[in-house]
Amino acid sequence: VAESHFLLRAATRGREPVTLAVHTEGLPADAVIQGLPTQPVAAGQEERWTLVVQIPETPGRKGLQSFTWVIDSPRGAERFPGAVLTRGKGA
Repeated sequence: VAESHFLLRAATRGREPVTLAVHTEGLPADAVIQGLPTQPVAAGQEERWTLVVQIPETPGRKGLQSFTWVIDSPRGAERFPGAVLTRGKGA
């Protein structure tokens, strides 16, 4: 399994909590994502999450697997690039 770690940091400066919805675009269907936010960010607080992307390695999947993080918040959607390096092992 190829694995990459990403840091997501969110801060609220307002008086209301903020809920984030995080998803990806461009990952294979068998990819696993762990560490996604499950609780709103409290008003005036900062939260950090370590997001882990795991992709099973297969012979046809070798090299850099690029994808996009999409973070939806009350301000709108923000997009960030991500990648996982696979070696093409396995069956």
